[in-house]
Amino acid sequence: MHRRDLCKLAGKVGLVALAAQVPWSWLERAGLLGDYLAEAALPQNYLINAGTVLFSGNNGIAGLTTNSKSFGPGTTAGTDNTNPLYIKTAGNTKSLKVTIDATAGQTAHNLEWTINKSFEREGGTFGIWIAAPAALASTLDLSIFISSAPFSKYFLASGTLTRYRAQKDVQWNYVSWHRDSMSNTGSESWTNTMTRVRVQILMPAGQSGDVYVDTGYYGVYGRPKVLFTFDDGYASALTEGYAYMSTRGLRGAVGVNSALVGGASRLTVADCDTLYAAGWDMLSHSTSHVNQTSLTQSARLLDIQTNQAYLTSKGWTRAARQYIYPNGAYDAAVIADLRTCGYDTAWSVNDKIQYAIKGLWPEQMGLGRYATDIALSLATLKGYVNNAIAVGGTVTFYSHDILVGAGAAATERSTFRGLVDYVAPLVAAGVMDNPTCSEWVRGLTNPRRPRSAS
Repeated sequence: MHRRDLCKLAGKVGLVALAAQVPWSWLERAGLLGDYLAEAALPQNYLINAGTVLFSGNNGIAGLTTNSKSFGPGTTAGTDNTNPLYIKTAGNTKSLKVTIDATAGQTAHNLEWTINKSFEREGGTFGIWIAAPAALASTLDLSIFISSAPFSKYFLASGTLTRYRAQKDVQWNYVSWHRDSMSNTGSESWTNTMTRVRVQILMPAGQSGDVYVDTGYYGVYGRPKVLFTFDDGYASALTEGYAYMSTRGLRGAVGVNSALVGGASRLTVADCDTLYAAGWDMLSHSTSHVNQTSLTQSARLLDIQTNQAYLTSKGWTRAARQYIYPNGAYDAAVIADLRTCGYDTAWSVNDKIQYAIKGLWPEQMGLGRYATDIALSLATLKGYVNNAIAVGGTVTFYSHDILVGAGAAATERSTFRGLVDYVAPLVAAGVMDNPTCSEWVRGLTNPRRPRSAS
């Protein structure tokens, strides 16, 4: 490869990413080593405040003030875990394992730690690394209580924990809340010195299994980000998405189905070339949008490889290792086959904010996105953006066809434009970033501002 070609590629993907794709000697011969070292030393662009440990599973059950069933007809037990597969924090040798049998009805378990801390002047977020790797229900209920007078008055935040598959890199979820979103019982005040924190795990009725709790933090904050993705390759990704976003300095990514390219109301190859040249990503979305869990392994591998080869043949390689699940459906077998084909990232339709902090992201093969389709109001979509800003996370949206008078599974044009109009000033003001999918993933291991694709 000539120096000119190396420089051109470096201008698109950055030297750090280029160094991972070509022999080191090529950079040396091209005289790019100095530039690489300078770029590699650029400051981080994800983590703004590393935060402070609130409690640690590394102290085991001996570090707990309370370790008991909260309510319900089932049985619970909290024990030490020393299996490194279920320890998230580097350097730790323990985490907490909570076993709940809720076969007879929903059942909850409490873990409590004694603290001595005022959060009046601290960063406003609380977060916990927690995982449920077994084949449980789709969600668990999770609550955090913080109290100065246990527990006659307290702040409370509750949410759901998505159950991830049993691969090491997809089981952990960093669950975070901003203190302003926590309810107040008994006239608690942040000016008080808090003395107790409780994590309550509620297992749904009819389910049983193990949940792992690692480290809790306060004050963690990452730089907020917003991503736009467009599934199924509708022509409106160009005529509505790109046409409106480009005038406001925003970019996106398209989920490409090779068998649909050039079809009625779909993007053509020339359309995709236009988007790619403008810095948009092209992600694999299967050949013809078949649910991958319904295929035999041989058929699934053929489908994955066929679409992968199509994108490569067109030169749309910037997000070559990223996949969007058709219908959002996947399981352990689909993940394994994607990995066999070289994919290391996959996007689903799980509604959740991503956290690119405290190490790598928690669900590499099940990254979440929020739909902009007709069922959701503009106010709801704006709320997702606000939440990402509040907790320092990443919100990713996905749209199908963008239409005037959209029906189910399509996005109303006025809603889409309203969302773009809401986000664009925030990006322009530096409140949040708008990377493409490939830039966002690349930044997790090379956390710096990506270069322009131009």
